[in-house]
Amino acid sequence: MKNEFKILFIILLLLWQPLSAAARITITVDRRQIIQPDFKGFNAVYNAFCYMPEAQEEGMDDRLRAVEFQRVSRSGLQIARTFYRPDWAMGHGYWSRPDWQSRRMKALYKWLAAMRQRHIKVGLNMGWWFSRDVIWRHDQHLPVYPEDINHYAAWVSESLGQIIETRGFTNVKYIFMFTEPGTKMGSLPGNWRQWPYYVKVLKAVDKRLRADGRRRLIKIVGPDTSRGRGWLKRAAVELNKVIDIYSAHSYRPRNYKEWLELAREIKTETTATGKPFWLDEYGAPDLKLRRKALYGNLIAQANAAFLNAGAQATFLWMFNDQYYPYPLQYFSNKDDFTDGLHKWGLFPWLPTSRAVRPAWYVYTMLGRLLGGRPARQVYKTENNPQLHAAATGRAHELNILLVNSSSKRLDFRLKVRGWAGTGLYSYLYNPQALNSWRPGKGIIPRHWVLFPVGGALKASIPARGVMVYSTKRQNLTGPPLLVSGEGVNLSSGKQVKVKASSRVSGHPAANLIDDHRLSYWRAGDNDRQPWFIIDLGKVYWLKRAEVCPRLDRRKEIGAGFPAAYTIETSLNGSTWQEAAAETNIQHLTAGVRGLSFAPRLARYVRFTGTIASGSTALEISELRLYGAAQEEKK
Repeated sequence: MKNEFKILFIILLLLWQPLSAAARITITVDRRQIIQPDFKGFNAVYNAFCYMPEAQEEGMDDRLRAVEFQRVSRSGLQIARTFYRPDWAMGHGYWSRPDWQSRRMKALYKWLAAMRQRHIKVGLNMGWWFSRDVIWRHDQHLPVYPEDINHYAAWVSESLGQIIETRGFTNVKYIFMFTEPGTKMGSLPGNWRQWPYYVKVLKAVDKRLRADGRRRLIKIVGPDTSRGRGWLKRAAVELNKVIDIYSAHSYRPRNYKEWLELAREIKTETTATGKPFWLDEYGAPDLKLRRKALYGNLIAQANAAFLNAGAQATFLWMFNDQYYPYPLQYFSNKDDFTDGLHKWGLFPWLPTSRAVRPAWYVYTMLGRLLGGRPARQVYKTENNPQLHAAATGRAHELNILLVNSSSKRLDFRLKVRGWAGTGLYSYLYNPQALNSWRPGKGIIPRHWVLFPVGGALKASIPARGVMVYSTKRQNLTGPPLLVSGEGVNLSSGKQVKVKASSRVSGHPAANLIDDHRLSYWRAGDNDRQPWFIIDLGKVYWLKRAEVCPRLDRRKEIGAGFPAAYTIETSLNGSTWQEAAAETNIQHLTAGVRGLSFAPRLARYVRFTGTIASGSTALEISELRLYGAAQEEKK
C-alpha cells in the first residue's frame, strides 16, 4: 500500500511541475528592435510658482524652496512644463507696454535659474486659456481684426527674447500653445470658430517668431488637446509647418490597455508627419486614489503603455501640490482646487508637511532608472494582459519595467535578446508592504540579481507591484511617507464643528472651517474676550496650526487680527493645554502665520485672542490644523 502511495505521489509531482511552468508568464525584451530612439523622460507639469507672492503668502520660504528643488533634482525630472500668462508682464490692464521687471517676472526668472542650475529643460505654456489669453483683459476683440492676434504674437516673441536672449535662460526649449484649446474659454471675433481661430493664432506666432529671428530658439508643442482625433488630425494637415511636437491627452483611461489605446490613437493621427508625439498630461481625477499606494501602480501602467506606443515624452499632472497665482488665487472647484491650492501632486504643500505620497517613489524610480540624460532608446517588449513590461537603455545600459496590474502574485520568466550582461539590480515597489510601513524602513529595496547567460531570469512580483531591473545602481531612499491625515487641513470637513463667543450677521464662526480665505469670522463689537473652539470630530495627533488673516479686500487685509492670541488643545473639551501663542503682533501681511508645536493628542482646539488697538472686533479668516490620525504618530 505504501508503494502505491509513493507511485501516486511521484505521478502527481510530475504532473504538477509542467503545470507550474506553464503558469509562469514569459516576458521578452528585444534590444535589437527600437521603437523610440529619443525618449526624453518622465516629466511633469511643475509650475513656476514657488517665488510668487501667493506662494509666500501661504508659507513658502527659502528653506522650503530648497526642499522643493532638491526633490526636483532627485526625481529624474527632465522637462518641467509651467503655467505662464500675459498678466505676469502686462499687469491687469489691456495689452500695454510690458514690465519685464515686474514682481511676477522676477519670480519666474528665479525659478528658471533654479531649473537651469539643475539641468532641467522648461516648456512654457504661452497663455493657458484659449482664446481668453489672446484677447487679454477685455471681453470683446478689438474693432480692427486681427489686432488681438498681433499683440499676442508680439508678446510671445518678446517673452522669448527677454527670457532666452536677454537673460540667458537657454534651458527654455519648448512652448506649449495653450491647454485644451478645444474647450472654449473666451470670446471669438466675428463668425470665427474655435479651430480656425486656433490655426490663425499659431500661424501668426510662427510668422512673428521667424520675422524676429527667434523661431530657432524653441520647439512648438501642440495642440495640447483632449478632443482626440478631430483636433490632432486637423493639426497634422493644417499646422504641420508650425507644430514641431504633437501632443494630446485624456483623463478617461484607467488601466494599461486604455492608456495604450489612447497613445496609439495619437500616434496613428500624427505618424504621417514624421514628428514625435507627447502625452502632455495624464493622471487619475480622484483625490482619494491619488493618496493611496495603488496610484503608484497606475502611474507605472500608464507609462509602460506610453513607452510601448512610442511616445517621446510623458507629463504627469502634476509634480506637487501648488498654490496658483491670480486669477486662480482663492479659487475652488470639483477638480481638487481648494482656495487656490491644486491638490494633484506627488507631495502636499510643503509648509504643511515634508512627507510624500506613495506614488512619489514610483515616479522617481521611473525617472532615475528608465529615464535620464542623454535621451534613452525604447525597446520592443512582449507583454502579458496582467504583467506589463517596457524597456529603455543605450549602449551597455538596460532598464526593464514590470507592472503587475492584477490582485495576485505573478511568477514570470524574463528573457532579453541582444544583451550580453550577467546581472542586474532589482528594485521593487510593493503597495501592500506600504500598509505596514514605518519610518526608517526602506521603501524601495535594491538587490543584485544574476542573469543566466542565454537563459531566462525566473522571479515573482507581488500583487499590484512595480519592479525595475536595471544596470544602474541607485539609492532610492527619500522623504518619509505621509501617514493617514497628514498634509490635510484637519479643521475642514463635514465632521468638524465650531462654536464661538459671539458672531456678527454674515460672518459666522462656520467661516473659520470652510477652507476659503475670502470669508471670515467676526466677533461681536462688545466681545472683549473673543474665543472659538473647533471640534475635529475625533482625536488626532496635532503638530501644527496656521492662523489666516482676513484678506477679502485689498484695503481690509489683516483687519481685526488680534494683537496677541493663544492656541490650546484638549481631549475632552474641558481640560486645556497650551500649544502655541503669539504676542505683540504688528505690521500684519496677508501671509498665514504658521506655528509648529510638540505633537499631542487632541480633539478640541481653542483660540483666544486679544483685540488690537484701533480695532472694534476680532476677525479671523481660517484656523487650519495639521497632524495625523490617532493610530499614527510622526
